[in-house]
Amino acid sequence: MTAIAPALRPAPGIRADQQVVVAELADNYAGSHTLPMAEAVVAAVARDGARRVTVASGGGYGLAVAHAAWRNGLRATVVQPARWPGEHGEAARAFGAEVVDADGGYEDAIADSRRRAGASGIADGNLDGPYHDVALRALTVALVRAVGQLAEPPTAVWVPTGGGLTAVAAAAALDARGWPSPLFAVTASGANAILASWPNSYRDLPRSAVTATRVNRPLARWSAAHGRAALTAVHLRHGRVYGVSDRSLRAAADRLAAANVLASPAGAAGLAGLQATPDADPGTHLVLVTSRPAVAA
Repeated sequence: MTAIAPALRPAPGIRADQQVVVAELADNYAGSHTLPMAEAVVAAVARDGARRVTVASGGGYGLAVAHAAWRNGLRATVVQPARWPGEHGEAARAFGAEVVDADGGYEDAIADSRRRAGASGIADGNLDGPYHDVALRALTVALVRAVGQLAEPPTAVWVPTGGGLTAVAAAAALDARGWPSPLFAVTASGANAILASWPNSYRDLPRSAVTATRVNRPLARWSAAHGRAALTAVHLRHGRVYGVSDRSLRAAADRLAAANVLASPAGAAGLAGLQATPDADPGTHLVLVTSRPAVAA
């Protein structure tokens, strides 16, 4: 696997006493920060002797797994949530992947993918599955290289948050650098169990409590696989969890576009959180951009 060292680029400051630096984690063919995780997971699956890997994905992770599987001589099954099918299905099929729909949302696609693995001996490549540690290490390495491009610790780090794994990896990367920067996890208002749990212990939400839209769906989780670990990471880093609206997500993506940084609204959630926090400390804020808009074939 080739580790990615995401480029850090200046972005418009929120206030005169703030500088915003962007880590473009999605500057790759999959348009997603999950690329290094996909490559690491598929390589581990291949070493373990499996010939097929299954994952649930409504975005770039499925495409990245399909491509990595093709390169390693494996087959991939990508399970999409039927409620909001992914934008990369055809591209994944071009790499020989089987792309299927599962009734319901993302959590239902995860359950469907896991059943396929359990019933047929196919490797479970989901980010909360048996290769979770492999995925976490790969993303942490990418983030260590990203933050390492800064000369000194940032004032704060702002992370888009769905299932919580990126927040966990960001905290691990800061720990590896020995930097005390606070960590702020940003997700969709009214649509994420991590946000609903903050500042208390993690708990799943009823399905009916989550409203997913075309804008916020990468962040929407009634059950966040890494919710407990993410909350612990944010607490230990003296941060907090923020919720932002679809309008704020779109405004953040537009602001990044003005600085020549491509980001989907959900991938721009970190900047949306900073923009919504007028009392944020002065200094250099590191914003992680985790996804780009899909490019039409």
